[in-house]
Amino acid sequence: MIYLLKDGQQTPMKQRSSLSPEKRSLIIGLIIYGIGIIVFFPFIFFNGWYYLLTGWLLGMAINLINFGLLMYQGHMLKQVADGTGNGGGLVPVMYFLRFALYIGGLVLVGVLHNSGLDYFNIFTTFGAYLVISAVIFFSGMYYKKSADPKK
Repeated sequence: MIYLLKDGQQTPMKQRSSLSPEKRSLIIGLIIYGIGIIVFFPFIFFNGWYYLLTGWLLGMAINLINFGLLMYQGHMLKQVADGTGNGGGLVPVMYFLRFALYIGGLVLVGVLHNSGLDYFNIFTTFGAYLVISAVIFFSGMYYKKSADPKK
């Protein structure tokens, strides 16, 4: 049942339920990232604990880049399966690029920490890596599955 407003638009609840799983996961992930920023922001004012927020921001940036690469990789795979694209050779490259971004972020934080430069916190960086994965996992568990795509 779709409820229409005066000008023919759907209600906000129906609009949210009609989002694609990718957009829904991105929106929920951004909300969680915003909550994390709000939580870690007060720590800027404690004895140099700014690295909690900067670690969260670094992990957020790397994870959002990886989410975009994951969505692009999925679209490339769909095009290869449909026979309309020829980027099948880039799919493994994109996998290793995403893995290298995750490892590169943690190595950067570790090297800076061992050099005595605590600009980022490794735990908040790693925690920010887990946000989109958790959102995808839980949204896959709790949201209705769409029908199989037509071929």
